[in-house]
Amino acid sequence: MASRYKKIILKDGTRQDEHRMVMEKHLKRKLETDEFVHHINNDPRDNRIENLDVMSRAEHGRLHAPSAADLEYLHTPNAIGKSIHSGLGNHHHKLTQAQVVDIVKRIRSGQSQRNIAAEFNIKRHLISDIMQGRSWCWFTGITKAGELGTSIQ
Repeated sequence: MASRYKKIILKDGTRQDEHRMVMEKHLKRKLETDEFVHHINNDPRDNRIENLDVMSRAEHGRLHAPSAADLEYLHTPNAIGKSIHSGLGNHHHKLTQAQVVDIVKRIRSGQSQRNIAAEFNIKRHLISDIMQGRSWCWFTGITKAGELGTSIQ
């Protein structure tokens, strides 16, 4: 699957996202690994500096978190096999957004990670990663500090 971002091939043969290079040149410094470059107009191939903004992972996650209406839609029969974010079409994803919502709600209700992991046929560490903001934070709004955004109530 091709990347949705433009890549630049460096002299050493490695590839780098063009939008990160544009922002680094503008800032005259390297970006930190936890700094995200957001495309203001949501076009990942529009790398004009006026279309780019730097933010933290948590800020970027909150910005792209689906609305309450989106979350409700995920529980309708029409949502089966569909996603709000095109990145979920990636074959590496083991969970859908609806499953992540369900997992967060189950953990909050006191169910064990072991039982949930068995039911969803996933590793327990993935549940822990979700709840600690290391995975799916763009969707849940949960930061690495464990603070919950407004995405899932």
